[in-house]
Amino acid sequence: MLLGFLLVGVAFMAGGAWFLRASRRAAAGHRRARGTVVRMAQGPGYDDGEFPVIAFAPPGGPVVEFETTVGGRMFGYAPGKSVEVLFDPADPSKASVAGAEASFLWAMVAFGALWTALVVAFGVFVVFAAA
Repeated sequence: MLLGFLLVGVAFMAGGAWFLRASRRAAAGHRRARGTVVRMAQGPGYDDGEFPVIAFAPPGGPVVEFETTVGGRMFGYAPGKSVEVLFDPADPSKASVAGAEASFLWAMVAFGALWTALVVAFGVFVVFAAA
């Protein structure tokens, strides 16, 4: 049973690290621009959270709006706030807020590390308490 709990922590760390690396690779060819939160949109499905809708103008192109599902008011997003945007120069509609996914993924890695450390500490305590 303890091994199962340990595997949960390792899975969070490995999953977070893998997605973080994939996110960085995907953003490698993207360009940066300044964007502005224009409004907050209602979250999809059962989630009642609000997510920022961001507008930015790529160099030489029309204004593009996109909704991100990472973040909300509790992360400091509010209409009028300036944010850094990463976008695909070939298709500016493929955009994201710079660093938004990374913050979540680092939190996932940190949770996995903390969980793993607690399980190991508990396992050591059980072994020494039984001796």
